[in-house]
Formats: sequence, C-alpha cells, structure tokens
Amino acid sequence: MLKVSYMYARHDVTQENFRKYLDGMLEQKRWQPAALAAERSFARMAGLASIKSMRISLGRYRGAAGASAGGAGDVFFKDDAIISITNVRESNHPEDFYNYEVMEYSPAIRRKKLRRSILIGVVAKESADSDEILKDFLEAFEEQVAKHSKGSASLKWEEVDLESPRLERLLEKLASEATAARFSSPDLGGETVKGADVLSIQANRELLRELSEAGFGRESDILARRGAKREVVQAALTDLASAGLTSTEFLLACKGTSAPLARFSNANETQTAPIANIRCGKCARTYSQELLSEGYSVSTLGRSLAQGSHWMTVWVTKRLVDLGIPTRSIVWNLEDSGEEVDIIIEFMSKLWIFELKDREFGPGDAHPFNYRRVRYGADEAFVITTDKVSTDAKRVFEDLARDSSGRTRTKPPNMIEGLASVEGEIRKHLEFASYQRAADALVMPSMTVGFALSDVIAEWVPSESLPSGFRRYYETEYYL
Repeated sequence: MLKVSYMYARHDVTQENFRKYLDGMLEQKRWQPAALAAERSFARMAGLASIKSMRISLGRYRGAAGASAGGAGDVFFKDDAIISITNVRESNHPEDFYNYEVMEYSPAIRRKKLRRSILIGVVAKESADSDEILKDFLEAFEEQVAKHSKGSASLKWEEVDLESPRLERLLEKLASEATAARFSSPDLGGETVKGADVLSIQANRELLRELSEAGFGRESDILARRGAKREVVQAALTDLASAGLTSTEFLLACKGTSAPLARFSNANETQTAPIANIRCGKCARTYSQELLSEGYSVSTLGRSLAQGSHWMTVWVTKRLVDLGIPTRSIVWNLEDSGEEVDIIIEFMSKLWIFELKDREFGPGDAHPFNYRRVRYGADEAFVITTDKVSTDAKRVFEDLARDSSGRTRTKPPNMIEGLASVEGEIRKHLEFASYQRAADALVMPSMTVGFALSDVIAEWVPSESLPSGFRRYYETEYYL
C-alpha cells in the first residue's frame, strides 16, 4: 500500500525567489526538480541558452474558480517516493492565485487554510523509508533557503493532519442518542486467534457444533459414526483439543446396561475413595469396576467463539490487522436500535462495514444490512460468507442500488464467498483506497507541473487492485 504525508512551514517568500530555491536544487544535483529539469532540457534541445520559463498555461482546474497556470512548485523522485513542493501564498497577486486556489480545492489539502507557507507532500511505497527520505530532502531544501534568503531563515516544519476521525464522530453521535449504542473493542489474544483459525476449517466447525448440541460425545461414538471420514474427524478432534476449544472428560457407564452414570474431568477419580466405592444402582458393581471412556465437551473458549459465529469476527479482524489496520480503528458488534454490525473500521478517513455469515447470505439479510450501511454512512460495505450470497440477495442489492428511474445511485456491497479469498479481496480494496488517497494528494502537484502523477503511482499498485476507468476518473473529476 501507499503512504501519504504532508509537511508545511511558515515562510514568506515571493514566487520569484522561491524559484531560486528550485534552481539551486537543480544545480546541486542532490535532489533534482523533475519539471524544472525537463524544462531546461527542452530549452537546450531547442538551442536556447538562457530562459526563465517556457511553461505555458496548463489548462484549468475544475474546482478552482477557473484558475489557470502560473504556480510555482515541482516534484522530486527518489527511492520509490515522490516529493512535491509548493509555495502557498494568499492570492493577493496574480502569480500567487494559482497555487492558492488549487490548494484550497485539492481533495487532500482543502480547507486547511495555510497562509504563506512552504507545503511539502510525500507519496511513497510502503517499503520506502519515507521518514529518512523526507529528512534528506528537507536538509537539501533548507540549504537553498539559507543560501538565498536574507537574515534568519529557520523553518519549523509541522505535519498536516489529513485524517478525519469518522469512526470517533459516529460513536459520539450514537452515544448522544436516546438509546445509546453498544460496541466492543477487538480482543485478539493468542488463544482467541488460534481458536478462530481452527474454526475457519469447515470440518472443525461442524464437529464443534455437533458437540455443542449434544453436550458431550465419546470419542469412540464420534468416530464410529463417520465411516470413511474417520481420519478427517480424528484430525478435527485433535485440532479442537489443541486449540482449547474442547475439554476432555471421562464418561462412566454401567457395564450391564451401558447407561451413563457420571462424567469426570480426571480418570483417576473413579479409582480413589470415596467415588471408587460407590455402587451402581443397576448392576451393583462399584464405580471403580464400571466402564470408563474418554470423550469431549465444548470448553468455555469454544462456546465463546461459537456463539453468534464470533470466531468469524476474530478471524476477519486478524486479517485486517495483518493488512495494516490498527486495532484502535476497529469496532466490534456495534448494536444500535436493535441493529448490529459485526465489524466497522476506519481507513483513510472512510468508514468500512463488514457483515459476516457462517451460512448462506439470503434476501432476508440484505435489507437490514443495507439499512445499517446507509444509517452509518459507510463508504465501503462487505458481505463475507462461508457459503454463498444467494441469487435473490444479489438481486435485492441491485434493486436497492437503483433509483426510481432505474439509474444506479449506489454500488452493491463487495461480496466475498468462502474464506479462501477474504484476505486477497480485502487487500485489493485497501490498496485501491490507499491509491485514491495518494492520487488525491498528487492532484495539486500534478496541476503545478503539468503531468498526471497519478499515472506514476498506478505502476506501484498491483493492477488487479485498480478498477478499470480509474485514470479517467481523475481527468473528469479534477482536470479539464
């Protein structure tokens, strides 16, 4: 996934003098301003020895009240990172108008109200050491500031907060209503995660469900009923026991009638007094002489994970955390007005909700889920089922996505059938969301230098994570 950050420092400098900083960096060669280097190369090829600027109008920015080119800024490429730099000044002068208006309406920076500042953006691959890259860039830039500025030119850099606490605001809103919502925070303890992993195997889930319904099962009886599947069930018994989802118990039965007499957690209990001396009311044998067999019951942990298919919540959450979502951005079992959402996360200032089903997802599930999706203002919605999403449920989602005229107004939720593809599908959506955040951050520098930088980072993201038409979106949404 891609990382995005912005820094700014208060610094009152004209666009003309700011361009001297960029000229100095070009000559220094430590960091090369790409647009300026391309412009100088063009001039040399044209046989022009000295020229201030050859760039003409770059068109207009859709949201910026007709602002046309004339801004000062550039981009730098190094070690899987793009650094952009812009001199933002209030639009009191024609040369400042473009930068300021584009900043005000860019999807990443809008409403930040920076005044007379140097704005630096970083978009980098997840593997890049963006902190070290930024540190090196700032050192190189500050050298040019010191060289070309009069008097003290110390810059104090501050980070621009790009996040919008959507989840926090949602929970505060729900808490203020007459019937306060209830929710829980993720608990990913080692035993819980291990148990959820074991229950992600269908044979293990089925056996635990059978034990839960029966209350207890002797190993010999369980295996005898399975026939050809004996080995699969034996492996399931081992998995459940090793994960602490079942408890081993011993059933004492009458030798004469096979009637169960009592269950014990320790086999030795029937061989020591006073239990050993108790006589069976059926055959008069002592308990020490009766038939003892090993079996299983569902443990406290097993009941907890099986109840409401809680294991799925744990299992999916573990994959979200492994994909980079912090637990503080995840809420479990949000219950409000009789409606419950299994998982809500906040990622890239967007709300994502997840509906989990350890069965087929049917049409009766679709309407309530769509209601919750609308109520909580979810940007992304997922249905994850261990089985299938029924044809009727898909039809309901399609109908809900269209308005009365038949036009599509919302997209159906992302539907993931079976657990095998869960992590890969979620990863694709997270990668695309990070691409969108990065592409939004690059709108302003793209307009400044005249190149669509979103196309550069598109090469950094797996192609299967980018839907068709994503490039056209930025052209039509932001550029003319």
